[in-house]
Amino acid sequence: MDFDAIPKNIRIPFFAAEFSNVRAFSGLQNQRYKTLIIGQMLPTGNAEALKPYRISMKHDAVQRFGAGSMLAEQVEVYRDIDTVTEIIAVAVPDSAAAIAATAGIAITGLASSSGVVYCYINGSQCRRLRARFRPMSAPR
Repeated sequence: MDFDAIPKNIRIPFFAAEFSNVRAFSGLQNQRYKTLIIGQMLPTGNAEALKPYRISMKHDAVQRFGAGSMLAEQVEVYRDIDTVTEIIAVAVPDSAAAIAATAGIAITGLASSSGVVYCYINGSQCRRLRARFRPMSAPR
């Protein structure tokens, strides 16, 4: 075994250690990272279903998968956190047998004061609520 700093002609027992960084990697890592995001697209998007697309900007996702689509929102949130990693997005279309979900919120009781009610679902404010007010009868 050859050493760089330990002489070869030492004939007495001893212990020596030598560290060499000759084969050590130096500089920036050259491994490329990629992120795969899979989600639903809207019919307003122009992407082909189940085909991978390289997405570099948020507006690319909106154009390809439709504004407000699950996939466009996922890309937007990811880009807010990580601006440099390459994103590969795959759009999954809605099933032809799918039925759009509907829900309702009922606020009952008599108001004690005037004010504004804000509605948040999953951390997002609902801005397009249609309110249908029914007059309530006075308590007896």
